[in-house]
Amino acid sequence: LVGLIETVVLHVLLNRWSPVVAWCATIAGFYGLLFFVADLVATIKRPVLIRDNQVIFRFGLRSYGEVAIHLIDQIVAINDKPERHSDLLTGTLLAAPNLLVTLREPVVMSGPFGTQRSVRRIALCIDNKQQFIQELTH
Repeated sequence: LVGLIETVVLHVLLNRWSPVVAWCATIAGFYGLLFFVADLVATIKRPVLIRDNQVIFRFGLRSYGEVAIHLIDQIVAINDKPERHSDLLTGTLLAAPNLLVTLREPVVMSGPFGTQRSVRRIALCIDNKQQFIQELTH
């Protein structure tokens, strides 16, 4: 809702200066809102899965990767967002992560528009974190 209001106000202000720039900013604002809503829907419909000795990490439209369970070194319950680092992937958008998965070796995760990134730690939010930890440790 705030993004929608911001886009409209920005359009009105920019329209005084240049209508073309105002419409370009409005289109970009609506595209951003559309991406945000699509990412939220994808996050809900595509959860993290454990299947065939692999964990499939899916974070909306932002990131995707498959990790073999034997590559997981440590799973720790956390309360705060970990400090930013180049080897850390934070899979949450609106919530604080509650688990930090540390891998034995870097794994390539796919991002939007075909981007790829090597990560060694993954911070994520899991609804039932104790059950998730038990499934991965057995």
